[in-house]
Amino acid sequence: MPEDVFANVFLDHDTTSALIAERAFGHVNFTGSVVAGRAIERAAIEASAKGRFVPLGLELGGKDPAYVRADADIPHAIENVADGAFFNSGQSCCGIERVYAHEAVF
Repeated sequence: MPEDVFANVFLDHDTTSALIAERAFGHVNFTGSVVAGRAIERAAIEASAKGRFVPLGLELGGKDPAYVRADADIPHAIENVADGAFFNSGQSCCGIERVYAHEAVF
């Protein structure tokens, strides 16, 4: 990919909002908190009100736990927890990142 096609940057909220307002790029793709996603969406809405549509891709939240109960079907739980953690190579905002197991099945 040519160097000027894609840039991954880490910015604070104010700088991000200012760049969105200026329509400094063609697309915003963000992975992070719901609070930050809302701020980005507000900035994009404000830019759109000025006639500058800003396309967004937001992956928000995503610290999803799994819980394995004492009465769980263990083979079923293993299959589904592993699938939930590794589906889409783990690049999913709903990917399981931690597992809690009842002490009876731990």
